[in-house]
Amino acid sequence: MAGFTPDTFIDGMAGNTPITAAKLNNVENELVRLAGVMLNVKDYGAVGDGSTDDTTAIAATITAAAVSGGVVYFPRGTYISTQQTLQTNVYLVGAGRDISVLKLKNGTNADLVVGANFATLTGGNTTGGIYGWAVRSMTLDGNKANNTSGYGLRVYGYGFTIADVIVRNCAQDGIYTEWSSSSSGPSPDSMEAFYSNIKCHDNGANGLTFNGPHDSTFVNVINYNNTTYGFQTKANGAAGLFVNCHAWNSGSTNFYLEAESHLLNCVGEGAGTSAATPQVFVGHNDCSIMGGSYYGSSTGQVGIQIGDGTHTLISGININTKILNCTTSGVFFSNDNGGNNIEVVCFGVTNLWTGNIATGTSLHMRTSTNKGPQTSPTVPASGTFLVNTFGTDATVHVVGGTVTAISVNNTATGLTSGTFRVTSGGWITLTYSVAPTWKWFTD
Repeated sequence: MAGFTPDTFIDGMAGNTPITAAKLNNVENELVRLAGVMLNVKDYGAVGDGSTDDTTAIAATITAAAVSGGVVYFPRGTYISTQQTLQTNVYLVGAGRDISVLKLKNGTNADLVVGANFATLTGGNTTGGIYGWAVRSMTLDGNKANNTSGYGLRVYGYGFTIADVIVRNCAQDGIYTEWSSSSSGPSPDSMEAFYSNIKCHDNGANGLTFNGPHDSTFVNVINYNNTTYGFQTKANGAAGLFVNCHAWNSGSTNFYLEAESHLLNCVGEGAGTSAATPQVFVGHNDCSIMGGSYYGSSTGQVGIQIGDGTHTLISGININTKILNCTTSGVFFSNDNGGNNIEVVCFGVTNLWTGNIATGTSLHMRTSTNKGPQTSPTVPASGTFLVNTFGTDATVHVVGGTVTAISVNNTATGLTSGTFRVTSGGWITLTYSVAPTWKWFTD
């Protein structure tokens, strides 16, 4: 490369630093580098007009990128294609969601994008599969109106990224990933995957099925209007972390957990049409549901169900969330093994606990049908105790009046005003000549 002579420079705009030869050479070198790793599908003959069959051109681009790894770039447009096979160290990258669209050709009846050797690897629990791949900044359209089968993206592999992607209108799942249940990944590559800013909607089965690689992270994934589950975690997907994920209007359960899974600040609403349909089904040990909220849109729905006739002896569950409008049950224990640490805050729930109530060791339950400030009960007659019937511990603020003594659970406090803790089922007694006022706050 000739480059620029050392004394070459171009004056910047008034008051700006001149552009030196070294800077120009660096820019030129970077452009050359990018040209070698970023391959434009249009340079291989793709049209992207929404009607031309671009299968051959896209496949040729992927093959070229797979030689030493690289980016297959889809400029603005809609690219019609039959099945494409994704390879190790190949990135499929568009110009943005709904700007670059890869759409399954009518009558293909196969997956839109499938990982190399998927049919051979799936179910084998091997540590093979493709790795170092990504799908970013584009839309995958399964065209289910004109295809009776097919996933949007189905891969057996590890160490990948799916980000800023929409997967829609697939006859089967929008996204399905799988990998080995092995506790260690191939060195030096990381087995974990990262899913971010994804939207899966109007698919004919699940929005997203996670069957590995385990210990992966999901952030800001939105799944809605999918025929079966919004999210399903399966055996090889242990210890998946879901942060700020949202599922609604699933044909069945919004979050169906068959592997150790951890939901943090997630939201589920409007699952199924049956009164028995839970927003979240927990079918594996050691799951946690922290923060967020789960809302039943149909009369009589269930918030969270733990276990069933198939998923038995569930234990180690930790729940601290809000459940609203689930009048059949906020938390339904269908089959648990006790020993659970369960903390649930529910709003608008008529029947909080049903089924086989958790028993065993290390058990803690704290429930509230209405957390925070309460309509305070009337101050009882002097010397008469009042029991805390709110169903959870409470803080009571006592002010004013002419009070001579305050006791909690028959234990004198030595105070005549102030703040007092009254446990659920505990009682408080005020002795006074002029009644004070008080305010109750539940935990």
